[in-house]
Amino acid sequence: EVSTLGTCDFCLAPFLRLGLPISLPDWSTACNCSATLDDSGYHLLTCKTGGGPVWSHDAISLVWSDCFRQLRIHHRREPRNLYSNSEGRPDIIIFDSDLGHNIKFDISLAHPWS
Repeated sequence: EVSTLGTCDFCLAPFLRLGLPISLPDWSTACNCSATLDDSGYHLLTCKTGGGPVWSHDAISLVWSDCFRQLRIHHRREPRNLYSNSEGRPDIIIFDSDLGHNIKFDISLAHPWS
């Protein structure tokens, strides 16, 4: 998997970063959750129904995974069946690191614009 930034994402990123109002003519005025979209993009990035937080999390995970791949570091994104109980799973695991053990990463976003 390789992370790519689509045309719309590329055009939207500077507006979000600079806190400029978003006014793209082809956008819907309502989210999947039926809330009205604000012109700052805050709802779009934080609504769990619309997928903003999940999209951001997955995009960051893909970028890290791509970096590890390019460095030829043996890893896996969202490994399944890692634990026998319900401890969940890390976002990325690096196998057999130079430290002598596996390293597990969990990605968390503190703020949608971070």
